[in-house]
Amino acid sequence: MKEWEQPLLLLSCLLHPNYCIKLFNNATINYVTMGSWLIYYYNVWMGKQSKCILKELDNYRLEIYPFNSDTWDQFNGNVYRYWCFACTSTSELGFVACRIFGICVNAASVERL
Repeated sequence: MKEWEQPLLLLSCLLHPNYCIKLFNNATINYVTMGSWLIYYYNVWMGKQSKCILKELDNYRLEIYPFNSDTWDQFNGNVYRYWCFACTSTSELGFVACRIFGICVNAASVERL
């Protein structure tokens, strides 16, 4: 697997409903690769092993409610509020997404994560 220098940035693109995987034009960036990063960050931030994050990611990929465009459209582009809402329907993916989208890009550093 290719080592990426900015996995959180890649995950933020993947988990943004406007972009998803469509933004990437690279065969090595896919839901399987991104799933491994989601598992990693969930384990680090929660201090426990993931049990269902890949299933939840697949629901997101398949646009199963609340991950459908009708739901996203109601948030007028506010990705953080969207994920805070969707978080109540997930056990793990929503936590990671809210954590990622809660990071202020200008203030983010390795020490603060």
